[in-house]
Amino acid sequence: MGKVILFASGKGGVGKTTLTAGIGFALADLGKKVLLIDADIRLRNLDLVLGAHDRTIYDIQDIYFGRCKEEMAVLASTSHPGLHFLSAPLVLTEDSGKMYSFIRDYAVKKTSSYDYVLVDCPAGIDPDMKNMFCRKVGLICVATPDIASVRDAEKVAYEASDEGVTYIRLVVNRVSKKAMRRNKSPDIDEVIDGTKIQLIGLVPEDRYAAYAVNIHKPLFDIKKSHARITFTNIAKRIDGAEKSLYKKF
Repeated sequence: MGKVILFASGKGGVGKTTLTAGIGFALADLGKKVLLIDADIRLRNLDLVLGAHDRTIYDIQDIYFGRCKEEMAVLASTSHPGLHFLSAPLVLTEDSGKMYSFIRDYAVKKTSSYDYVLVDCPAGIDPDMKNMFCRKVGLICVATPDIASVRDAEKVAYEASDEGVTYIRLVVNRVSKKAMRRNKSPDIDEVIDGTKIQLIGLVPEDRYAAYAVNIHKPLFDIKKSHARITFTNIAKRIDGAEKSLYKKF
């Protein structure tokens, strides 16, 4: 039986989608069969981060309405065997609460076929999006080292726990050692204390993140990227291996 892991954040702009994609690629490279689902049903971007925007024809809403067969909507990666992707709709025409419930049930069902189902959730917590939370899913909360992001991450974790989610972990993204040393951002201990979530990974600020999206190439495939190293470390920890945090931090 595979695992469903939601990637969520209290605020936008924290790099959640890039992280979801990176960990998906890393798990696939570890030999796992992985399905990435874009659940940002109003502002989809995972297809861009994956470099799959020109291949995306059908989406999860098409499956919901029966407009296509599953295999027509689920895309296999052309560069990383084992990785598959299902897009969010370009335009939502169904009630959002029903769509989130469908995505949750679909993801849980797909654990019979995949080792991991990673779901890129929209930023924030609205009442409908909470339909994604249940005891059958795990949650990785993504935050950056700033006070607003930390506070919002704590709220997301609280809401998820209240809905029965027991596996909740924290990834601190866009970490700048220089900013922390100069007291321009909270340090890692302050972020952990502020969110009250168990840490599973640190990802450094990466100058190639925006560049990767603009050239339609996954950040994980840019060898000069420092973040790609941490994607693999986090993937190994998710998979149960004892792996230290990124050495620079």
